[in-house]
Amino acid sequence: MPKWVGFDMDECIGSVMPLYAFVKCLPNGKAIDTLKSCLYASEQMKTTWLLRPVIYDALEMLYKAYKSGEVYGAFIFSNNGSQKLVNFMAEYLNYYMAQQFSDYTRPLIFKMAVCRNSPTRTPGSLEKSYSEVQRALAGHGLPLLDSERDLLFFDDMVHVLTSEIHNYVKVRAYLNRCPLERVIAVLGDCEAVVGSDEWAKILAKARYYEKDSNNEVYISTPPMVGQNIMDKYVFSTAFRRFLGRGGGAKTRRRRRKVRKNTLRHK
Repeated sequence: MPKWVGFDMDECIGSVMPLYAFVKCLPNGKAIDTLKSCLYASEQMKTTWLLRPVIYDALEMLYKAYKSGEVYGAFIFSNNGSQKLVNFMAEYLNYYMAQQFSDYTRPLIFKMAVCRNSPTRTPGSLEKSYSEVQRALAGHGLPLLDSERDLLFFDDMVHVLTSEIHNYVKVRAYLNRCPLERVIAVLGDCEAVVGSDEWAKILAKARYYEKDSNNEVYISTPPMVGQNIMDKYVFSTAFRRFLGRGGGAKTRRRRRKVRKNTLRHK
């Protein structure tokens, strides 16, 4: 039975809208590959924090579960309106795992990227439900879920799916938005690919979109250490439970034995 891991994008995987103009305007091929490379380097160096830092820990757990055959794959299911941005994020997460683990087979672990207007969703629907996930999987020609227990889904909001599956994890909304000028500073290699004139046009669009966005709800600094620790606990606990690696009878017996021995020696 195929197990799937699903993620919302905005404020769950990260706060990635500063990338919108670049993903929208850069041509596919070398330019987009360069964007991925620049993003990978800056996120590793913590020069930018477009993605929730703990997502990288989650990707390590996902990668190992995929390689061991415990999960069939992952997907993004988002209500963001840009298919190009949602596609790019799925591609980047695959790129990250290939780079991080020196996996030259470049596995497509994220096999589906669904935006608000995806033709694989019910037209006009923003619903995130078990039936909509199944509909999207079918529309992409992917194996369907056998049961509600076979999906682990992360989101910063409550949806219909919350009450339908056993492993719906509501996470803290990631509101730490990296300032656009900081993002621009790390993407300089893209200019050499598209040329200075085209790059100037892309930057103008990026600044226009940034000015037009609702930034007052965001924080322009990275998350605090305490927030990252809490996030890591939430994600790691969810993966362990989903994969059956914690909280079983054996673990409870071990805890009771430790507690009994502690009381005996007081």
